[in-house]
Amino acid sequence: MIITAQQLERLAREMLPLGQLRFRRNTDPKRLSAGVELVNLQGQWAMSIYGNVHNSANDVEIAIGPARLTPMAEVPVYRIEEWLEATRDKFKHGEHRRHGTRYTEGDPFLVGMKLSEAHQFLALLMKEILKANPWRIEDSSAPADSGDRSPANPSPSIAPRRAAIEHMVRMALVARDQSGTERISIAKDKEVRFASEGELQAHLEKLWVANTCAISKVPLDLSRFDPDLAPSLDRIDSSGHYEPGNLQVVARFINRWKSDDNDGNFARLLRLVRQSSS
Repeated sequence: MIITAQQLERLAREMLPLGQLRFRRNTDPKRLSAGVELVNLQGQWAMSIYGNVHNSANDVEIAIGPARLTPMAEVPVYRIEEWLEATRDKFKHGEHRRHGTRYTEGDPFLVGMKLSEAHQFLALLMKEILKANPWRIEDSSAPADSGDRSPANPSPSIAPRRAAIEHMVRMALVARDQSGTERISIAKDKEVRFASEGELQAHLEKLWVANTCAISKVPLDLSRFDPDLAPSLDRIDSSGHYEPGNLQVVARFINRWKSDDNDGNFARLLRLVRQSSS
């Protein structure tokens, strides 16, 4: 479907409701072609809406800077990212490559959709931004507690586990697609060395056998109640790739803390912290 400039303009208006001045258009013609760019009140890039799609399954492709959506970082950025991911997953969506957006507060959130669903997604996003207490995830698809969730019975339930694995696969593909690109510095090359997304997903099904962090051993939270304890796919050797033998499932905060450190040294530092606090 060929998206016209008028259709993109109507789509952008979802983020520009009358009487709510949170964003404005960037009208510099050198900044964006075949799309609409929105900046926040500080004049920082906040969102781009593209009609020239990379994935033919999409009508439009949207890039969002999570840290640029609220005026003073009122909540941790990861909570905004969690909300974006959870809300995107309520719609049929397609992956896409970056269109060249420069964003210095991490990685932009990327989503591709059909035009009608993009309208709904952006309307929900703006409604959330205008809330007094935004970025709370309401997961109506989560099943009721089906049994003992104690450490003695740590195996995660089926539906949330499958959703977590699918999310980790998506994040690995996003990391691959964004590696090696020039931002403030050159990002590391990260390859996904599996024949397909399905093969990576099947590998994670076998790899992830207990609902505990592979490094810290803390229980993982599949309910999204505590995003820091959500399962996250980690490369054991941070300089290596997404491939068999180099993957483990850890708590999200552990993945963030570990960063580029090697597995052995990070585990040593964790032991020192435990010993000093005991």
